[in-house]
Formats: sequence, structure tokens, C-alpha cells
Amino acid sequence: MGRREGYPLYLKKYCGDTLKNQVHDLDREDKEFQGCRIDEIIASGRARPFIPDALEQAHNDGFADCPKCIGETRRRSLRRDCDGGPPSSRGGS
Repeated sequence: MGRREGYPLYLKKYCGDTLKNQVHDLDREDKEFQGCRIDEIIASGRARPFIPDALEQAHNDGFADCPKCIGETRRRSLRRDCDGGPPSSRGGS
């Protein structure tokens, strides 16, 4: 089916599923019976676009790759140090 023209995706390449925290590539959508199910994601109100429309932005927002249309799962680490700051490269003593 490819990119969707209407709300909420407006021809964006990437679609986030807010229930599963997965990002889908609509240009490579798996349309098989147990595939990506983008229309179901949209109909249930779980679809969200990314701004900018980039896979890196989806990862920055904490979404993992869909194994069916993107492949290897990647998600930006959201781990924080004890002080609440970003992870550091400090060595332990």
C-alpha cells in the first residue's frame, strides 16, 4: 500500500506504532497477513509521524525498528546516570 495520504501520516515515510513502540518504513511495508498492519495501526489511533521524517528521529524518540519492514532492531538507549544526566564514559573504581 505504501505511504498514506491522509491523517495522521500525510505521505510520511515512517510511521510509529505507539502501542508497540515500533517504527515502520511505509516504502517497505510487509503486506502479508501477519505483516506490519499499518491500516490497523492507523484505525486504532496508534499511528504517529516523526518530525523530521527520519529513522534517526524515530530512534531518538525511543522507537525500535519493525523487524518485518526495517529488519535489525535498534533503539536509542535511554539509560541515565544516577544524577539524572546523560550516560557518561566514567570508569568505575
